Amino acid sequence: MFSNGWAAYKIHTSHQGEEIGDTTVLRTSEGALYVSHAHFCTGITEWMQPRPNPDDPHPPPSGAKEFFQHYGQWQGWDLFAPDNRLWCVINSPGQENNRGRKKPLWVWISSGKGTNRTTLLDRRYVVTGSYISWATHWLSNDCIAVDVFDYGAHRSPAAYPDSLRSNHIMTLSFRRNAQTAEFTEKN
Repeated sequence: MFSNGWAAYKIHTSHQGEEIGDTTVLRTSEGALYVSHAHFCTGITEWMQPRPNPDDPHPPPSGAKEFFQHYGQWQGWDLFAPDNRLWCVINSPGQENNRGRKKPLWVWISSGKGTNRTTLLDRRYVVTGSYISWATHWLSNDCIAVDVFDYGAHRSPAAYPDSLRSNHIMTLSFRRNAQTAEFTEKN
């Protein structure tokens, strides 16, 4: 998938079953695990296929870092914590139908394996923007930062995959409470 490294992924689309919906899990050659709930009906590697023209402005990314910074940024990838047992899942429903207005942003952190998961944080926020995106940064198994961005009006990441996150809206920080093991918002 990359010119310097690899990634393996498994896709489940809503066409395969509405009860699960769209879920893709990606594992990089460095061992990091990511999950996305974007609809990848035709796959995620279109931008990474070999190009016959060496001057093509879209060569395959060199590794996972470049992929997430330039190619996969609009696909809503959420990084599992370093121990691969913690998840931070973020969603902003209604992107296409609510441009430039207030919309929900949900942040959910859980731990465990498979269906045996424990919710450690479940927060709802309201943000204003046209096309909301985010990037998660696990600083440790006990601390995570979430940068929330807006692509701006008329810059749908689906229509403009090379567009950049144009407006930093906020950064959310969460830290695990040593007593309860749950995550709380860090001021």
